[in-house]
This record gives sequence, C-alpha cells and structure tokens, in this order.
Amino acid sequence: DLHHLKIEDLKNAMHMSQEDRESILKIGIAKFGEKHLADCLSIFAFLVSLDTEDPDYWYRLGIVAQESN
Repeated sequence: DLHHLKIEDLKNAMHMSQEDRESILKIGIAKFGEKHLADCLSIFAFLVSLDTEDPDYWYRLGIVAQESN
C-alpha cells in the first residue's frame, strides 16, 4: 500500500548483501577510472540509498558530483 509506506519497508525491500554491494562499488570505481561520470554517479547514489550510514559511499558520491559539476 503506497499510502502507508514506511522507510523500514523500503529498506527491507531493497536489502542487498554486503558482497553484492562490494561488487557494485567495484563497478562504480572502475566507471570513475574510465571517466564515465554519469554512470558512477548513479551507482554511488544507488549505494547511498541502500546504506545511508556508509561514509565511503557518501565520499565517492561527493567526489563524482564535484567532478561532474
């Protein structure tokens, strides 16, 4: 029910293992190295939405955002 959606429900629906997040992080880092900024911006924003407490995701998102202007 979208009218009674809770943050906890979203987090549970988007749950992903640490191993999967690490794989996605590696892809984002590789995209950054290849200067595919739009791609890695999306990847790091996605990772931040999965785990808002991970400072590395926020740091990388900020770096890419700054590089992208």
